[in-house]
Amino acid sequence: MAQVLHLVIETARLNKSTTDMSLVIYLGVHAFHAAPEEALQRQHAAVVPISQVRDIRPHQTTYSALKNMTQAMVGRLQYWLDQGDVEHCTLAYPLPMPYIAALMAKGVSPETAVHQWQGQAERLITLFKQNRQRISLMAYPQAEQSETPGGSVVNTPVPVPHIASIYQLAAQHLIQQSPALEKTQAYLLACTQNAGETKPAPVPNITEAVEQHRRLRSENHEAFQRLEANEERHRALEDESQAAEQQLKRLQADFDQQAVQLQQRSTQQMQVEEERAQLEAAQAAKLQDMQQQQQSLNDENTLLLEQLHGVQEELEQYVLKEKTRQAELQQAEQRVSELEKTLQKQQAEHKAALGKHQQAEEESTRRETEQAVKLQDMQQQQQSLNDENALLLEQLHGVQEELEQYLLKEQTRQAELKQAEQRISKLEETLQKRQAEHQTALDKHQQAEEESTRRETEQAAKLQDMQQQQQSLNDENALLLEQLHGVQEELEQFMLNGQALEHDLSRYRHEKQALTQELVAHQTIEEWLRSCAAKAVKEATRSNRVSQKRLARHKQLLESSRFFDAEWYQVQYPDVANGSMDAAEHYLKHGVLEGRNPSPLFDALHYIASYPDVAAAGLNPLVHFIELGQAENRKPLPGQES
Repeated sequence: MAQVLHLVIETARLNKSTTDMSLVIYLGVHAFHAAPEEALQRQHAAVVPISQVRDIRPHQTTYSALKNMTQAMVGRLQYWLDQGDVEHCTLAYPLPMPYIAALMAKGVSPETAVHQWQGQAERLITLFKQNRQRISLMAYPQAEQSETPGGSVVNTPVPVPHIASIYQLAAQHLIQQSPALEKTQAYLLACTQNAGETKPAPVPNITEAVEQHRRLRSENHEAFQRLEANEERHRALEDESQAAEQQLKRLQADFDQQAVQLQQRSTQQMQVEEERAQLEAAQAAKLQDMQQQQQSLNDENTLLLEQLHGVQEELEQYVLKEKTRQAELQQAEQRVSELEKTLQKQQAEHKAALGKHQQAEEESTRRETEQAVKLQDMQQQQQSLNDENALLLEQLHGVQEELEQYLLKEQTRQAELKQAEQRISKLEETLQKRQAEHQTALDKHQQAEEESTRRETEQAAKLQDMQQQQQSLNDENALLLEQLHGVQEELEQFMLNGQALEHDLSRYRHEKQALTQELVAHQTIEEWLRSCAAKAVKEATRSNRVSQKRLARHKQLLESSRFFDAEWYQVQYPDVANGSMDAAEHYLKHGVLEGRNPSPLFDALHYIASYPDVAAAGLNPLVHFIELGQAENRKPLPGQES
């Protein structure tokens, strides 16, 4: 841990005659409290950094909490004292047993805890020797108040939390096994102002430690039960979360199926729309063809009508000519009738003339002279009548020839008229046929329009149904989305609860792991201490000669093994180098009980914790490893093979 200086300033009014600042520093409070300022805080307390100690206004006593008395802090205090910034300084140090036990309870190795207290104590002694008149030493915890040389009352008690008996027992054992530490403690107590008021806490015996360990084991068992209950609850929540996830997956599958069906229906709708578009295009093309056919029929009808009009005009002209011819024929017939009447009149006159001639012949006898004259006159008249008759006959023959020619022409005109009528009849038949085809085309077009209207109606109905289905699907999708959102929210809540439970479970597991490690450490230390205590009792009953013989054999065994490094041991533990005992003997007598390692190649505490049979037998871990463990392939270090 970094050598950080935590300063808690506590102000208290001094006597009005005091003009200089008095400084009281508590060392090692961090071993008992995570926040030293809370342990030392008093009324009107102010928290300032160490650099502002010289700026504190006069007429007050300053209380500070220092994590560790480093060499730099020793130099700073010496400078303040030499400069007169601090008139008097009281250094309150913790007693070794609660301090070492508190550090071990926090996971600090025993040798580190001992070395840390020993180092601070030596620096305190050095500083005290140089400033005996200006520095006072005070030990804590104790139950009384004390006064500084300046006359101010120092409320010295520091509340020390309860420390497990097993750590107190181990700390006491380490102190007893370290003559240098006992010597330093004795010197400090001799220099301490309140040495008579300091009463070391009673060390619990092994029975009390075992009983406390049983209580801790019971508490750990209850903690394990709570942890298992929490794990069971977490598993139940995980099952609920999995069930929710499965339900969410089912809903997601249903939603995907609905989406696929909706996609299929959309595809079908698109296909229907494409078919409708194709049908409309076909109908438009067909309608265009029919319109073109209609236009062609209209053009043909127009042409036929024009031809019919032409024929009708020709026929009308022919009829007009025929009427003219009929009128001329009637006139010719009337003329012939008149000529016939005239002929009949002339014949009647001729007959009358013949009667008269006969009468004249009868009278000729009577009148020969008159008759001859009259006969000549009559012959002349007869010749004139014959000439007139011949002329009339010629005219009649001419009229008959004209009539025959007219009749021939009439027959020709009748034939042409019949041909025209036949042509008109054919044109009318063609026209009727075209009109029938046109009517058929119109009927087909009307049927096509009706079919198109019917299909459009059906498509509109289908489209309306599909729109209704689409709306229904949209409503179902909206409902599914709402349900999905609800399930997602529930799942998120489950996830949040699960994360909280995971966090709690992780915390419980860490607590369980820490408790397990602590329990294993307690069990290992307890077992080892029992075995060591039992062996100590047995050693007391044996002769000193046997013990010395076994000690010599173990020393020879250690000195011949690469797993014991005397130079490394002395460098790592300066108290051994400063002592009169050699490294191997110190490790066999004290180092192993203090949890020290013989070399960087062997971890004693790891070996004891890893192999309970060694701890139960109370054997020296290094001696057991050299004699038996190495051959049994036991691990001297964590994660390494021998």
